[in-house]
Amino acid sequence: MTLDWVVIRAGNPPDAGDAQFGLRALQTLWTAQTRVLVGMDWTQALALLPADAQGQMLVLDGAWLSVDSRCLERLDWALRQGADVAQACDSSQPEPMQPVAYATLRGMERFVNLHPVAVHPVDAATACARFELGTVAGWRKRQAGTGQVVRVSGAWAHDSSGFFSSAREEMLPLVPTDARTAVDVGGGEGGFLSALKAQQPKIRTQLVELTEGAAAQARGRQGVDAVWVGDFQNWAPDERFDCISFLDVIEHMVDPEQALRHARSLLSDKGCVVISIPNVGHWSVVADLLEGRWDWAPSGIHCYTHVRFFTRQSIEDMLTRVGLRAEAWLPVVVPGPTEWLGHWQQSPGLSVDVSALNVYAYGVRAVVSEG
Repeated sequence: MTLDWVVIRAGNPPDAGDAQFGLRALQTLWTAQTRVLVGMDWTQALALLPADAQGQMLVLDGAWLSVDSRCLERLDWALRQGADVAQACDSSQPEPMQPVAYATLRGMERFVNLHPVAVHPVDAATACARFELGTVAGWRKRQAGTGQVVRVSGAWAHDSSGFFSSAREEMLPLVPTDARTAVDVGGGEGGFLSALKAQQPKIRTQLVELTEGAAAQARGRQGVDAVWVGDFQNWAPDERFDCISFLDVIEHMVDPEQALRHARSLLSDKGCVVISIPNVGHWSVVADLLEGRWDWAPSGIHCYTHVRFFTRQSIEDMLTRVGLRAEAWLPVVVPGPTEWLGHWQQSPGLSVDVSALNVYAYGVRAVVSEG
């Protein structure tokens, strides 16, 4: 199929390698001849199109979507069944498909395969989606209130746009309640610090962020007291801190141990380091490898900019080498299929840690080791 027009509602994704990878993956859906309109909705795009414009127009909510390989084909099929505009289900609005039940791109494929391909008429006046396909004529009919809009089960897109703004509230229990100062390294748009400040209003917060775009969003955000832009290892403040956090950051660093040593040198007498790290031993990764798959993605365990990979044991070993000791663990559990896990428990010669297979990421609070 040929896409003549692509409309991307939001502007460019954050200026980070993982987001740019996601955009490059999306761009494989269209050719160099496709005309792309950015930063507008579909009604604005129609106003810019020539009156005699024809062909198909794809409308995206933003540039940070991961699309199942059969998504466009199935939306096109729905148009050939008579629909004017066909919408994909997505991770934020899954109906009529089931809520997200995967953790990798290959897992997304397996998830989609469980759902029959079918069309479901929706109200054209109120229906919105992150990934929609229609002919230009079909979009014009929708604008006039006469178009038939359908959602297509079996057509799926995953939205990663909240990655930089996530509040990461599940990690808040690891921050000591008596902490007076907190630094979040690589904290994106400051969502975690904002949530922390709401919980502990007297704490003074500092964001250290490498990407200027995300840092710009954090400046002025309620709960973020100060922002420093640059490489954390070049940051030399003249004070010490009670808590320094790295939430899904360590695995992006070429030398994470150097960063942790630097963090250790910046801790107060009662200071701690809070870390969240994906578990490469999660069952979803193991399942993909059994199928010969390792698919890079804009976010998640297979994030394109991950350069280091960890299990609980390797996290403990790393902390020991930099003079830190795990004081508290907070596993983020995304359980695997019971039958699948049970099969591996029965395999002779393997000492299978089922609890570790179910952990998507490890949260840990570490303190300076004695001696």
